[in-house]
Amino acid sequence: MKRALDNNSKGQAKSRNECDNEEGINLHREIEDLQRLISRVKGDWLDGLGLKELQQLEKKLESGLTRVRSEKEIKLREENNNLRRQIKELCSKALQDPESSECITNLEALHAYLEESSDSDTSLQLGL
Repeated sequence: MKRALDNNSKGQAKSRNECDNEEGINLHREIEDLQRLISRVKGDWLDGLGLKELQQLEKKLESGLTRVRSEKEIKLREENNNLRRQIKELCSKALQDPESSECITNLEALHAYLEESSDSDTSLQLGL
């Protein structure tokens, strides 16, 4: 009986060591993958490419950059519209319960400006 318990304990210890070893191997692989990714991001792998390959890569990067710029423009417009809406709401609230005549004058001018500018087609020109 004691021998069976000892064998079971040894088996559990061996299983834990195997798990630790397997986890170490997996972590080592993950570190190597991350190091390769960092190297690729830095462009270390470009040295072996020819002119045609570099031109193809450049086209792909330009296409990707165009998509990034387009998405950025959409996000900026959305944020701009949200901020305009918030300003309009604040102006409306302030106009309903003004504290001073200066406040009313400033808020009315701001409100008129926002109404006028929201009707116009605003476009962003992004340049690098």
